[in-house]
Amino acid sequence: MEQSIGFYFDENMPEVAATQLASQGTDIMTTHEAERCGSGDLEQLRFATKQGRVICSLDKDFLVLARTHPVHCGIASFDSRAARLAPW
Repeated sequence: MEQSIGFYFDENMPEVAATQLASQGTDIMTTHEAERCGSGDLEQLRFATKQGRVICSLDKDFLVLARTHPVHCGIASFDSRAARLAPW
């Protein structure tokens, strides 16, 4: 049975990116949808882990959490400069 990867976009990720990926069938949940805006990084990571999702962020603090909290479903850290240049 094929399993798909679910993603959890923290509040720093562009909403338009989530919308475009979702329109192509990607399993995306945002902090806005989950009503978790303003939650701390560790709380966001724990929520994503409980949901079985890879957390996606422009926040480099998640790279530290990846080392200090090794039990998670994945962390995708993006460069904020690239996000500003993306043709969304």
